[in-house]
Amino acid sequence: AVKLVMLGHEIGQLIDQYVDLKRQINDALKKLPALEHIVLHKYYIRYMTIDQIAKKVGYCSRQISRIKKKALANLEVVIPCHTEM
Repeated sequence: AVKLVMLGHEIGQLIDQYVDLKRQINDALKKLPALEHIVLHKYYIRYMTIDQIAKKVGYCSRQISRIKKKALANLEVVIPCHTEM
């Protein structure tokens, strides 16, 4: 019973960390230019492929790949690295 309580507490802490990180990511995405925000949202949140995103926004796949790469570099500036999880 004690072990279950401890595990429940640990799970609660992990959920809190997840919620905080998700909020930080959402805040950071809002700071990106619109197209970069759209590309990362569709790729990482909607799980769309580069080709699907390209068709949706009217760019070629190569351009979407470049936009994604640039957006990720911009996010690295905004979000501190989380290595302690």
